[in-house]
Amino acid sequence: WRWCSLSTLDSVEVSIQELYAERHELFQTSYGFFTEMVNAEYATPARKEAEAKYDGYRVRIAELDEELKILESTRDFERSRFRRPTGWMGSLASRWLGPLPQNDCMIHPNAEQLAKVGSFRLLAGVLVVTAIGSLLLFAYFTPWLLVSPATLITMGTKTLFGEAWGSAVGIAIIVILVIFASGIKHQNRYQAKFWDSAAMLEEQWFRMGAENWTIGQRLKSTLLFGLVHIVNIIYPISSLLVVGAVGGVFMMVYLRAYRKTGSTELATLTSAKLHATYNRFAIVYLIIAVGFSLAYGAYQLFA
Repeated sequence: WRWCSLSTLDSVEVSIQELYAERHELFQTSYGFFTEMVNAEYATPARKEAEAKYDGYRVRIAELDEELKILESTRDFERSRFRRPTGWMGSLASRWLGPLPQNDCMIHPNAEQLAKVGSFRLLAGVLVVTAIGSLLLFAYFTPWLLVSPATLITMGTKTLFGEAWGSAVGIAIIVILVIFASGIKHQNRYQAKFWDSAAMLEEQWFRMGAENWTIGQRLKSTLLFGLVHIVNIIYPISSLLVVGAVGGVFMMVYLRAYRKTGSTELATLTSAKLHATYNRFAIVYLIIAVGFSLAYGAYQLFA
C-alpha cells in the first residue's frame, strides 16, 4: 500500500543524518592528518604516513558524498509524493481505500493550479443549501439522528453503570475516542492557502485514482469520507450522513472531470476546488447562524 511509503521517507531521513554525522567526524579527523602533513618536512616518513592517512579519509568522504547525493535524491522524490495519512484512524481509513495512481505526486492547489479549472461557486452554494435543508429534514422526520456519538456513549454508560459512574466511564471513553480519532498524521505540506490545502488533502486521500476503482471501492471511499469526520465527536450523526452524501457529489465531479480531461491532476484539482468553495460557504453560513443565535439570545435576555 502506497500510504506506507511514509516509513520509507523516515528511514531515508535517518540514514542521511547518520551519514552526515559520519562525514563530519571523518572530516575533523582528516583535518588533523592534513595539519600533520603540512607541518612535517617534505619527503619524510612522517609526512608520507600523514599524507596516506589523509588521502584514505578523503576517499571515504568522497564515497559518503556520493551516497548522500543518492539518498537526498530519494528523499526529494519521496517528499514529492502524496502519502495518505497514517496514525490510528488515518491508517484505518487509508487501509480500506482503493490504490493511488502510479503518478501519485502531491498536487499543490495554489492560485496558478486552481486557475486550470472553472469556478464552482454556484454548485457549492447549491450543495450548502441542500446540506442545510437535509439536516432540517433529518431534524423533523428523524430527530433521534440529532444525537452525537458523544451523547450516545454517555447515554449508554449511564444506562449500564448508573448516573455517577456512567458519566465518568462515558467521559473516559470519549477521551479515548478523541485521542484515537485525532491520531491522523500526515506529512503533506501544500503550497497553498489553508482551506485549499485542507480540501486537497482530503481529495487526494479519498478521490485521487478513483477512475481505476470499482464501483464498490468508490462507494466505500464515500462512506469512509463521511465516517472520518467522526473526529468531530459532538456533531450529530445526521451531519455525518450529510457529509458522506456531499462526498459522493465530490466523487461524481471528480469522475466527470477525469472523463472530460483524461487527467488525474485536473480531476483532483476540480474536486478540490469545489470542496474548498463548499467549505468556505459552509463556514460563512455557520458564522452567520451563530451570530444570529447570539443576537437573539441577547435580545431575549435583555428584552
